[in-house]
Amino acid sequence: MARQQAAQRFEAPNTILQDVPLKGIFNADLIRLIGESFLSVLPAFDRQKSQRRASNGLLPLEFSQRGQHIGLALAEQLPEPFAKACPVLLWSLGPEL
Repeated sequence: MARQQAAQRFEAPNTILQDVPLKGIFNADLIRLIGESFLSVLPAFDRQKSQRRASNGLLPLEFSQRGQHIGLALAEQLPEPFAKACPVLLWSLGPEL
């Protein structure tokens, strides 16, 4: 059996629970999976560096701030200009479901 791509292993909660902050979706597990996804299509991607950078300072941030913080940390290692990063982003998503 083929190993699932990292993007396919992400499981968002199927319900929003009262008194449970939605910002919790942006956590260490998600950062790790995104790093695995990028590494699978960009061999030079330093997953450990991106995990440290994305995790540092994450806890006090709210939902949208967390998304921005993680995105900026990961973007530091993507090719420039953005047009070169786009294929990496698309390939890291894995095959169509």
